[in-house]
Amino acid sequence: MLASCEALARWHGTQVTCLPVDRAGLADPEAVADALRPGPAAAGPGLVSVMLANNETGAIQPVREIAAAVHAHGALVHVDAAQGAGKIGIDVPGLGADLLTVVGHKMYAPKGIAALYVRSGTELEPVIYGGGQENGLRAGTENVALIAALGAAAELARGDLASGSAARLAGLRDRLHCALAAALPGRVELNGPPDRRLPGTLNVSIIGLRGHDLLAATPGVAASTGSACHSGQYRPSPVLIAMGLDENRALAAIRLSAGRWTTETDIDDAAGQLAAAAIRLARRLGASPVSGAGGLDGAVHGPADPLRGLARVRLAGVQPGDDGLGGEDGDQPGGPVQPGAGRYLLGQVVPGHLGGGGGEAVG
Repeated sequence: MLASCEALARWHGTQVTCLPVDRAGLADPEAVADALRPGPAAAGPGLVSVMLANNETGAIQPVREIAAAVHAHGALVHVDAAQGAGKIGIDVPGLGADLLTVVGHKMYAPKGIAALYVRSGTELEPVIYGGGQENGLRAGTENVALIAALGAAAELARGDLASGSAARLAGLRDRLHCALAAALPGRVELNGPPDRRLPGTLNVSIIGLRGHDLLAATPGVAASTGSACHSGQYRPSPVLIAMGLDENRALAAIRLSAGRWTTETDIDDAAGQLAAAAIRLARRLGASPVSGAGGLDGAVHGPADPLRGLARVRLAGVQPGDDGLGGEDGDQPGGPVQPGAGRYLLGQVVPGHLGGGGGEAVG
């Protein structure tokens, strides 16, 4: 989203305003309203783009309130629902979205397929000119197999939600959080809102360690840190920095996610591996502390005794290479791969399956 805005400003002189978030990663609808300024009539209406749910912390934005503020100023609202689709119910008209995007591989559809909801009456410039496919918005022959697969995945997700999948995932997420907090007392800090977040996403900082070191020591757990590595130097997540977290805590963050096939056993195994690895790393740092870019200085690893307050835990029996937790390391939803999990029925895409009405679904 940021890259697209930067390109619009660079090539078309578009005025772009980026708004801050609070400590929980949530935007303020009043701040959105204050930022909207009337422009020349020829410029057309303004556009506000907001994520429904953040991909790192799971924070769910107050989209309905933001949309109301935006519409009061005559602007349009685009909602990036890539992370939310299939994980929480989405009432597109209820959100007030003029445009809404979903991505297939975040809801167990194949990679390479997405959809754009367009509210009736909203005029768009074509992405590709030429043919009249997809209501003239994207010329070129459609990939029917991928479109049908996205529709099938949406139907399966709707069934999961109706059967209580959100509550089940929230229970697994909280089980993992509690297990880590109990094994590493005083060392586990939640990043993001405690309540207003996706049911299967957990982002925590293990104080005294760096996330990439912890994950490297737990090959049986598939997870991510959110930080980027450039020439051996790790940079903190821009998402966490925007929330006001200091660099040390941001570098200590790990993102864990549960999915359709994740079980309580998976959660317990992952918690055991992570806690045991954290204790090993803390002992190593305490015995041979290092400083500078390649290690942790005194401000990072805290107390002189890095094992103080750390409970001893049993190393769970997940073998290296097992997808013990099934995070989104590979941009796939959580959960270990089960036989047949990658098979999708090809069928007709059902209009309005995302909860929308009166709009066109563009594959």
